[in-house]
Amino acid sequence: MKATVFSILDTPAFGGAEQYLFAALKVLVQDGHPIVLGINNETVKKIYKERITKEKLENFKIIDLPYRLDAIGNWRGLVKYFFALPGATLWLIKEIKILKYPICLFPGYTDRLSFSPIVKLMGCKLVWIEYGPLEPVFKRTWGFPKLLYTIGRPFPDKVITVSNYSKQSSIKTGKMKDAKLMIIYPPIEIVEQKKTASKTFTAVSLGRLASEKQFDLLLYAWKQAGIDGKLLIIGDGPERYLYEELSQKLGTQKTVQFTGFVGEEKKRKLLQSADVFIFPSSWAWEGFGMTTAEAAGMGIPVITSGFGPQVEIIPSEKYGYIFKPNNLSDLAKTLVSVRTDKKLAEKGILARKYAAKHFSLQTFTENIRAVFDSGRD
Repeated sequence: MKATVFSILDTPAFGGAEQYLFAALKVLVQDGHPIVLGINNETVKKIYKERITKEKLENFKIIDLPYRLDAIGNWRGLVKYFFALPGATLWLIKEIKILKYPICLFPGYTDRLSFSPIVKLMGCKLVWIEYGPLEPVFKRTWGFPKLLYTIGRPFPDKVITVSNYSKQSSIKTGKMKDAKLMIIYPPIEIVEQKKTASKTFTAVSLGRLASEKQFDLLLYAWKQAGIDGKLLIIGDGPERYLYEELSQKLGTQKTVQFTGFVGEEKKRKLLQSADVFIFPSSWAWEGFGMTTAEAAGMGIPVITSGFGPQVEIIPSEKYGYIFKPNNLSDLAKTLVSVRTDKKLAEKGILARKYAAKHFSLQTFTENIRAVFDSGRD
């Protein structure tokens, strides 16, 4: 049996980062690595357990993570961080001793920087996952995250980044050695787009309904474009009620539908009903943009802000539609032009071919194996 992989998921919600971690752990457990994963969010824990059961993944254990650490939020979070850190550290040491020096996979910023020195002192192999760029993180809470990063930087054996955008930030801003870094794009399913027959033009957007995802920009643009069709917004999050109120205020409630969180099968069916997929965000912390890649993998034409790592998914307008980031008028204009573009389907086909080449499950699996099966087991 291969070495146990121990990981921590200190998270407020289920999103692309949590989906990425599950994909990586699934590869490892199927390769013979026992998995122990600590989770502190009950909703995320439920989703993981359901997926483990559905995938019939043996030796994949979920345990309770008894703390919440946040060193990059605000000053209140930072104060709570210092109070919670001693107890969290003792818990971590106890778990690693029980597991007899496993491989540690730390995806969370605060966790990996707080615990990396301890993990290495205990003889563990240490792998980080770097989701997003470091520049906006380093500016938070008076530069404390930058200090933590500087202290923790020497300890990981390998750092996985989910895009070249994140990798370049790690090198330039984080001063991480190139030799430690490895880009492993999230895996997506490549399927033939079986368009559901519909007389109504349908646009779909998908993601966590939080302010940084800029669904407000999309709603304003949808109103301004005056599209004869419907807009499905798939997902849930802390700002959902605000977006629903905004839709009411704009008078778009008859053409805009909020589905809430849906399972994978339902999500695929909703995406298959789409004539176009829209990624409105130009969030500075974005590490990849999983939803754009998923849509491209289904051959659904994509409208994207083209911000940051989005250009690694839709590299030019040969493969999709790119509007100016944070530009309401340009997004509305793009929506209008897409409605009548005869090359709409062709762009979806080309996007799928590009996605199949760069974001396949096979490539992801090979790369994950290369990181965890090299060196010490």
